[in-house]
Amino acid sequence: MKKIFLCFAVFSLTFGLQAEVYKQTNEKGQVSFSDQKSFGSREVSIPPVMTFKAVAPKPFSEPALVTTKKPYQSIVVSNPLDESTIRDNQGVVNVSYTLDPGLKETDIVELYLDGKKQQGLSLSGIDRGEHRLYLQVINRAGDVLIKSQSIVFYLHHHSTFQHSNKTKVKAKAKKIIR
Repeated sequence: MKKIFLCFAVFSLTFGLQAEVYKQTNEKGQVSFSDQKSFGSREVSIPPVMTFKAVAPKPFSEPALVTTKKPYQSIVVSNPLDESTIRDNQGVVNVSYTLDPGLKETDIVELYLDGKKQQGLSLSGIDRGEHRLYLQVINRAGDVLIKSQSIVFYLHHHSTFQHSNKTKVKAKAKKIIR
């Protein structure tokens, strides 16, 4: 029932859009337009609405994939830097790299953090402390084609111990003041 009502409403709206337009000028020279014919009005022809065809969007593609058979020359972890310190309470680390030549269509970049393979290049929930990571490119057969140098980074979180001590000290100070 709702579908029938919706179809009727849409039909009646579009039907009204196709109505004629009438122009009328009164004794003072004021011009008015209406969709209803009246004494002294004349029909105005309206040119068709200008429309354009949308340009088909280009499909999203991964960074330029290379189809040459040239072997990889280098892979370097560009973020995080070796021996760097990252301060993030959620333990989020985004890894980026440079690869020469670019990644081939059939190959995959894998990330290893503390010796364990990770999903993707954005890590979250990493514990505080020292971590080691490296990247490697593998082909469909699972052969390692190139491996980056292992880098070390340090992840710092806000200390909950210090926060709880400050709260306790403030509470004790309030008791002493009273």
